[in-house]
Amino acid sequence: MKKIIALILVLASMLALCACGGGSRKKNGSDSGSDISLLDKEGKSRFTIVINTKADKKIKDVAVLLANDLRKKAGGIYRVANASSIDEDKNAYEFLLGSTGREESKALAEGIAENEYRVKVIGRKVVVVGGSDIALSRGIGELIAAINYEKKSVPKSLNIVKTFGGGDALLVGMANQTTNCIEVYDISSGNMNLTSLLWSNKTTCGAISGFKLRNHPTYGDVVIVVGGANAEMVSYETKEVLWKTSNSSENSHSIELLPNGVIVTGGTVGHDLHFYNLNSDTPTEVVLEVPFRDAHGLLWDPKNEVLWAAGEDQLTAFEVTLNADGTVTAVKNEELSYVTPQRGLHDLQPYYGNDDWLIISTSSHVYIYDKVNKTVKDAYEGVAGATTDHVKGVGRFLNGDQIYMFYDGGNDNGQGGGWNTTYLTYIPDGAKIIGTIPSNMGRFYKCRVWYSNYQ
Repeated sequence: MKKIIALILVLASMLALCACGGGSRKKNGSDSGSDISLLDKEGKSRFTIVINTKADKKIKDVAVLLANDLRKKAGGIYRVANASSIDEDKNAYEFLLGSTGREESKALAEGIAENEYRVKVIGRKVVVVGGSDIALSRGIGELIAAINYEKKSVPKSLNIVKTFGGGDALLVGMANQTTNCIEVYDISSGNMNLTSLLWSNKTTCGAISGFKLRNHPTYGDVVIVVGGANAEMVSYETKEVLWKTSNSSENSHSIELLPNGVIVTGGTVGHDLHFYNLNSDTPTEVVLEVPFRDAHGLLWDPKNEVLWAAGEDQLTAFEVTLNADGTVTAVKNEELSYVTPQRGLHDLQPYYGNDDWLIISTSSHVYIYDKVNKTVKDAYEGVAGATTDHVKGVGRFLNGDQIYMFYDGGNDNGQGGGWNTTYLTYIPDGAKIIGTIPSNMGRFYKCRVWYSNYQ
């Protein structure tokens, strides 16, 4: 069922949505038995969007997104007003978003959980509430998807109660090179915009080239990031910078946090790997440099206890040891290492669901590497278009759904020479491509299945 919903939403993203029910078309300004018209008889908007900027501090931008969506798809101008600035009127047509102080908002929000949102039509009010700003944003996204743009109306029967982040969530981390932010979206709604944005943090790494979600034994979930010659580790919960260096491998493209507290970065210009010991008194000091051509990907393998590094045509396994004196050694495991049939290795990711496989992308293809048999095969066998060149990010969810992105050659605001894009491609169950999920939030270089496990 989730796949059917995702198919509908992705194909419908940023387009006019079809009506949910039957019935004949009504003239503007008249409410049918099942719908409330958005426009009056003169084609002007009947609704005001009411918010409370003091209680819901981050919701104004999402309210403006709703107003713009309504204007573009239904017509009319939709005013966004603070609840304290307009008198309460039971007969007025209003979108009540969040803690407006109105009776309808209070009643719908009673007993709501932090990750829960509710959307309901109450009389002439379309009410959206959430247990947090993020939950409220998700609720507004559900409202946008539920509006009948063909008939320019809202179903009177609209009544949605959901908790985001549950089993149907599809969390994707994105490296936004326009804003220098790591952003996390739930793409299960088929959207990549403010309504599906769950987390965002601006880094100091310049043009972000690599990042991961990892779990640190002391700090909990952390986000590790590289860009240029900079690298950092921040708390996912507080966004506090926990570790930072400007002496990363030149033009770093990947980073990894090992279970023993060693951080590794790999660069495509420096052509080496830099190792840091977070447990030492000087955690930003490079304790080991290992030559490695065109280092694009790094991934710790807990099953084989090796660090995989990908660059040019080399998929190399390193046995990394943190010595008692704080130094680090890295020795190539010849038996596990592999020379790929194509050059231009770029992304290196786990194949969640099979810890004997890795996903690798090259300049012209995406492959699965079988660590046991030392063979490669098409990662998306039989899927037209998935073998496209220059895949900059790729990933597979535990449920089998897959994502990838490749550069579109467009303007990137001077960051990275055009090696980024505005959209993500989603493949449920590895069966076939559903379509692209566009974004107007910026231009992205990497995507990551947002999961802290190594494999």
